[in-house]
Order: sequence, then C-alpha cells, then structure tokens
Amino acid sequence: MDRPVNILVIEDSQADFLLLERLLRQHGTSANCVRVEKIEELAEAVRANNWDIVLSDYSLPRLNFSESLKLIRRELPDVPVILVSGSVGEEMAVELLKLGVSDFVLKDNLIRLLPSIRRALGEANERRARRHSEALYRSLFENMLNSVVHCRMIFRDGLPVDMEYISVNPAFEAVTGIKENVVGRRISEVIPGYCQDNPESLEMFGRVALTGEPTRWEHYLTSLDRWFTFSIYSPAHGEVVIVTENITSRKKAEQEREDYSRRLELLLETAGEGIFGVNTEGRITFINQAAIRLLGLPKAELIGRNSHEVFHSHRSDEVDYPWNDCPLCKTLSDGISRSGEETYYKADGSGFPIEFTSTAIIEGDVTSGAVMLFRDITERRKIEDDLRQAQKLEGIGQLAGGIAHDFNNVLGAVIGFSGLLQMKIDRSGPLANYVDEIIAAGRRGVAMTQQILAFSRKQVLDMRAVNLNEIVRNLEKMLRRLVREDISIQYDLADENMVVHADASQIDQILINLATNARDAMPGGGRLGIATKTFVMDSEYIKTHGYGSPGKYAVITVWDTGSGMDNKTRLRIFEPFFTTKECGKGTGLGLAVVHGIVKQHNGYINVYSETGRGTVFKIYLPLTEHVVDRADSQPDELIRGGTETILIAEDDDSLRSLSITVLSQYGYTVIDAADGEEAVLKFAENRDKIKLVILDGIMPQKNGKEAYAEIQQLCPDMKAIFISGYTEEIFPLEGIHDKTAVFMHKPVTSGNLLRKVREVLDG
Repeated sequence: MDRPVNILVIEDSQADFLLLERLLRQHGTSANCVRVEKIEELAEAVRANNWDIVLSDYSLPRLNFSESLKLIRRELPDVPVILVSGSVGEEMAVELLKLGVSDFVLKDNLIRLLPSIRRALGEANERRARRHSEALYRSLFENMLNSVVHCRMIFRDGLPVDMEYISVNPAFEAVTGIKENVVGRRISEVIPGYCQDNPESLEMFGRVALTGEPTRWEHYLTSLDRWFTFSIYSPAHGEVVIVTENITSRKKAEQEREDYSRRLELLLETAGEGIFGVNTEGRITFINQAAIRLLGLPKAELIGRNSHEVFHSHRSDEVDYPWNDCPLCKTLSDGISRSGEETYYKADGSGFPIEFTSTAIIEGDVTSGAVMLFRDITERRKIEDDLRQAQKLEGIGQLAGGIAHDFNNVLGAVIGFSGLLQMKIDRSGPLANYVDEIIAAGRRGVAMTQQILAFSRKQVLDMRAVNLNEIVRNLEKMLRRLVREDISIQYDLADENMVVHADASQIDQILINLATNARDAMPGGGRLGIATKTFVMDSEYIKTHGYGSPGKYAVITVWDTGSGMDNKTRLRIFEPFFTTKECGKGTGLGLAVVHGIVKQHNGYINVYSETGRGTVFKIYLPLTEHVVDRADSQPDELIRGGTETILIAEDDDSLRSLSITVLSQYGYTVIDAADGEEAVLKFAENRDKIKLVILDGIMPQKNGKEAYAEIQQLCPDMKAIFISGYTEEIFPLEGIHDKTAVFMHKPVTSGNLLRKVREVLDG
C-alpha cells in the first residue's frame, strides 16, 4: 500500500503491543497502530471507520472476544480480523474462523503475522473490488433505460423452440409494455403466439446462444405492436442476454418523414400553382404538372432547358426580354427572394398574367439554385375589375348614407320644433292643421332617409325573433291595394313556423319593393306569387352557387309572370340608380334597397329571369332557435318634466338648440357641449349637479362612447342616453352596462325624448 497501514490492536498487554510494532518496523511495514482493551474504547475506535485490519487477542480480562467480533463485523464488514493469541487451541481457532476471523497466529510464532496481514489485506481488497464490480453491474442493470433480459434457450432436436426468463431489469416493463412477473416463465406463456409468429427471432437467439457470437437486429413484434432493436450476446452456453430498445417512435418518425416526402411530392404534382426549380445556370431541374399544363409544353421539352428561354421565347409581340429583367434570374444572381406579377408565354405565343414568388436555394452560404412558384391570375384580374366597380358602388352608398345622416339631423330639428309648436297651439284653430302637415311631411322625409340608409346598410335595425309567415299574412291587405285588380296574388306559405332574427319593418320593405317591381313588369295583368319554405344550405350548394354559409335558412320566393329580363339586365338590377323604367317613373333604388336589407340580415338573394317568362326572386335568411318576440309597444304616457340637471353633447347646432329648448320648457336645467371633449370638461366642472348625460354617437374630438368612458371614471354610476343615426355606433356600445345607458336612433321626437329622459332618471 502507498500509505501506512492503519491497524487496530485489541490487546491488554502493553509489552505485546510494543513487540508487535517493533516487528512491523523491522520488516519494513509502515503502520499506524492503536491499542484498545475495553469495549468502550473499541466502540469508539470502530466508529472512526478508517482501519485496514484488526489484530485481536482472545483472552482479555475486560473485553469478550465474541462480543468484540460481532461489533467489528457489524461496523467494519470489509475489514479483516486476525486472531493473535497464545491461549487458543486449534479447535477453537477453527470455530472462530467460521465466525469471520480471517486467520489465526500464535504469539510465539509472530513471524507468520506479516504474510498473514498481507494475505488478509489482499483478500479484503479483492472482495471490495468484486463487490464494487457487482454493485456497478447491478446499478447498470437496474438503471438502464433499455430492457435487459437474461434467458435460457430451450432446444428440441437441436432447434430453438422457446426461451425461459432468468432475470429482467426494471426497464423491461417500460420498454415492452409487459407488466406481469416473467422470471421463471417461458416467453410462449408471457406472449402467446410469439414462437409461432417470430421463428426468425428464435433462430437468431439460438444461434447466439450456441456460437457465442454477438449480433444486433431490428424487428417488429406484431403481438406488442412495437419496433425493437435487439443487442444479443451469450454469457454462457445455451443462454442469451438481450438488450432491447424500443424504437417505435424512431420508426414512426422515419415513416412520417417518408410519408411527408411522398405528400410533398404529391403536393408539388397536384398543386394548382405552377412550380419549377432551376440550377445556377437557370436550367430547369424539376417542374410540376400545373406548370406543364399552363405552358402547354411536354415535360421532356422543359427539363434541362433555360427557364428564361422557355417562358419568354414565344412572345407573340416579338419584343426582346433581357435576361437581367427576369426576376428568377435576378434571384439566382443575388440570392434575394422576389414576388410580383409579370407575363409568361405559352407555346402558341399567347401570354397570360402571372403572380410569382422566386426563392433562392441556399446551401451554406452559396446559392445552388432557385424555385419559382407562379399562378395564372387571368381570372383574378377579372375579379379585380369587378371589385373596382363594386367599390365605386360602395362609394355611392357611403355618400348616400352620409347625406341621409345629415338630412336626418335636419328632419329631427323640423319635427322636433314642430312638435313643440303642436303642444303649444290651440288644437281647434287653423294653425293646428298646418303644424300637422309639417310633421307629416317630416316623417315622410324620415321614411325616405331610411330607404337611403337601407341602401347604404347604415340604418338602425330593430332586430327581433319574428315569424316570416306572420309578416307575409299581415301584409296581404296592403299588397292587395298596392297592385292592380288585373293582377292576382297567390300565397304558398309553409305549414311550420319560420322564425328568423330580423327587423319586421325591413322585411315589409323587401316585399313591398318586390311587389311594386312585379306590378310594373305586368302592365297587362298577370300573377304575383309569394311562397315560404325552409332550406338546408350545404357545402355542395355553396360550391355550385358560389355563395352562402352552411346551415338552415328560411326562403322567401317572390315570382311574377311579367316581362322578365335578359342576362345583361339581370346582372345590374341591384346597382343603385339603375332602372329600366321610363324617365320619372323610377329612382333605381328599390332593388338596391332590397339587396342592402338582405345583406344586413346576413342573408342572400338570388334572381332567376328570362325575357318574356317572368322573374323569380329567392331570399335566404338564417333560421333561429329563439322564440318569437311578442313585445308590444307601450301606450303613450303622460309627458312629465323634472328639475334635474342634464348635460347634452350634440355637434349639430339646431338639434342641440332643440334639445335645450325642449328640456328647459319641462323644468330641467341643461348644460350643453358641442363635442365630446367639451362634454367631459363640463361634466368635471359640474359632476355634483349632473344627473344624466345625453350624448351624440359621432362628434368631433371624442365620440359619445369615448366621452362616456371618461365620465364614468369620474362617476361610475352616471346614467346616459346615446343618440345616433348610424348602425356602427351601436356595436361599440357593447360592454356598457344596460342599467346605466340606453340608445335612441335619430330622428327623436320631443315627446319621445322627454319620456326617455324621465324613464332613465327614474330608473
């Protein structure tokens, strides 16, 4: 040993201890020796646990050797004990050797002690190494992530027919999924059918067990539905150790990569876009079927050719197209991806517009080629032209909506001030009739603005669950008066209730406008029909007709036997101000209004017509599960005033003046503001007095909702009335508590304003 030997000496004779030390020194053994003679001293010494060997006398007056040996074996199991005594016979010595003593040396023959010490230390080191090796093997066996199985092969007539488990490590269950105890059992019992289904596995295991030549093998076990890698070697003749790794995930990943490659190849070949790749010289290395189809050239004439030559050599205009102008060539030169539009040419010389993306193939820092993806956008160009036309129409609609909104404010002032006058004058005098006529004219103006707003899809809707059949029945008398006596009206209404979420007055407007058009298309009389039914719109219908969303719909069909129309006219009938009637007999807004209302109700409208064979309109409105809303309008209440302070914010001077007048005449104190920012400032100055705020939806500086949000920061419970003529203002109000805020749409009559103010203030 490189270090001194630590020797614990159990001896009551100091002279014998010194003799022992001198003997060790004389024979060149470096040792640290410590003597103990009491059990207490021994117990303290063994706790140090740094001893290489223990030398002990047998007969000690204050220490029993058997007790000492038990203590040493318990605390120092790896330390050898040599009995050094002169009073123990050979029979006793043999018994002590059985109890764990390593050797026995007589005190009168101490020359044997040195080789005995060396032998005992050597054996102790071998035992420690063996235990360490066994512990290491056991640790590896127990903690390996792979399954380790030790099996005995079973042969019949020299052929392997089964195998018996000798031992398995804990990972066996996780790798194989087998949870039962398998030790001592045959694999044919544990995995029924294994031997019959996997003869090649048994043959492999048997060959290794007989030859001792290790091997490695991948195999799929059908019974376990898993892929495994088997590393097999033989520790003894007829036995095998199998280290098994579950590679199902790896195999699955490999399969997924193969599937992905196949899908990618299929995607390239079946893609609607043309795709081709080029090398650094611009020569085509691959091209998909879509590109071949678009170019009108066979694949054999494309592969290997310069792409610039292929796509631009057939220009019918014979205009030279420089190589440097080609975006794919530029991508090859600088490695920068590009997108854009240009023109490609087919074999017949005809060009077609394309949208393209060219992407460089970068390997390391070097461009090794490029990929071009392109699509024919001829149809899209046509759609864009149609979209530009639609945008023009939308612009007209926005203009009409803006005019109608401003006109609503004017009508609001006219009707409001007339209402004040109506409440003040003597109803028996001649002026009362004049005022009534002014108000009636104002209301007719409101109806006109509602049609314009319907066309521009900006009118406020009173959406409720309504029964379409009831709406049609309620219109029967009006429609009868609307058409002439030489036109018969036929109804074919579905037996079931057809409940939709709609504004009943707008559905009335649709039917009236369509009936009016039908009447004008039958100057010599005819038949007008109105029918209802339910319809399930599926993906096949949507694909065929090019519009719609899947679901159940109520269908209103309005047909006539009139003059009909040609296809050119049919395509334009929903355009605003388009009419086929004589000058002065039509505004061209009727069907545009119908179209706007249908779209506001998330519906669809279609028209079928042929010249001389009448016209059929079909309107699809989504069905709802809600119960029909039977809310009746409340009878007019007596108008009551009050003494509260009200803040009103309105950017229209006349409407603001009207509101101030109306509210002041009924006792209220009014603070007015011309915009949202001024409203917030005035509220902050008078927050202790103000009980209600009336806010226009759209105002300069801040709109109504923004102003109200800041007011609520100062007074969270402040009540509010929002007034507007646009649908768009309704939606931002979502989230405002309906116990503190209500909405009124313009124009608002004086009476309705006073009733609503009193209603909100009274809670």
